[in-house]
Amino acid sequence: MSPAPRVSRPELVLLRHAWAGVRGEDPVADRRRPLDERGRRQAQALPDLLAARGIHPTVLLSSPATRCLDSLAPLAGVLGLPVERDERLLEVAPPLQARDTWAQASWYAARALASLEASAGTDGVCVVCSHGEILPALLGALAATRDLDLRDGPDLTHKAMPKGGAWWVRDGRVEELAAP
Repeated sequence: MSPAPRVSRPELVLLRHAWAGVRGEDPVADRRRPLDERGRRQAQALPDLLAARGIHPTVLLSSPATRCLDSLAPLAGVLGLPVERDERLLEVAPPLQARDTWAQASWYAARALASLEASAGTDGVCVVCSHGEILPALLGALAATRDLDLRDGPDLTHKAMPKGGAWWVRDGRVEELAAP
């Protein structure tokens, strides 16, 4: 059996996109859903939140959904960094047949880990903005690949991580930075 993929970044900030109204039925239109007023306030607060904790991102990685890109836009502007878009961080219907979400979570986790592996640079802090199905799966995979103990961490139940919430993954632990 081959070993689990190793995510080389020493630190991550995982961000669930900020508030963006209600999900629609059309996945194409939903991909273009912008932040609402509450979400814009959350996005505007992110640079100060990270700076107050001494977190200096070097890479911004995002789902290509408008609400994710908009969540990182103020931070990108302050830092002068581009936002790398990766389809593997987008919440899409997995090409699987299953009666529960175990297989889906595995599929999302593998894709998100591959996105981290492929992103530019290996030093510093990578901020990853994604969705309520992707982030719990990614954290579960990071628990295995980074030996994280998540028993006192965020609730990884499907979509329980709050919109606009941020978590700092470093030194074998996960610290909640913001919960709206």
